[in-house]
Amino acid sequence: GRVPEHVVNMWRISSSDGRVQVAGFPRDKLDDADGAVFCLCPRAPERDACEALVNACEDSLRPIALLNPYLVDMGTTGFGMAGRMFKERLVDTLEPCYYLRTLDWGALARTYPKPYTVWREDADEADGYAFVRNYASAPNDETLEELYDEVVGGGGGDDAGGPGGLLDGLGKFIDAFQKM
Repeated sequence: GRVPEHVVNMWRISSSDGRVQVAGFPRDKLDDADGAVFCLCPRAPERDACEALVNACEDSLRPIALLNPYLVDMGTTGFGMAGRMFKERLVDTLEPCYYLRTLDWGALARTYPKPYTVWREDADEADGYAFVRNYASAPNDETLEELYDEVVGGGGGDDAGGPGGLLDGLGKFIDAFQKM
């Protein structure tokens, strides 16, 4: 059946001066008059359409911003070569402007163009966090674990006889494998 006009127009919102328009993604295509594109919360099932949109913007020298993208999901993207190739082709080429990730012991943050910063929880600090270290690129989980052991004193080491030593190692391996 035909979609009623009022339903179609519900997703085509414009400002009074016509300079800002909201459109449905990926249904609506780029218009020649579009000066810039903001894609809100694209998810893994939309990865192919998102990649096509990024490429179209790049081809037309149009700026694009992906706000809170979650384009890699093992259930959708998968563990195989296609998932890794997509990550290399698109996700790894993106430049995060704002980044915030909570950690069990602190936080990892970035505000472009500044470096990534790691903070640890500290009740003695006015804002509850103390600066730990800067990184030029996003540190991976292994780097953060090593930093935790170094700065916060998580103990760790190679004590396989300690509580959960062998199982912790297996859990870390599985987590790392899932993130490939």
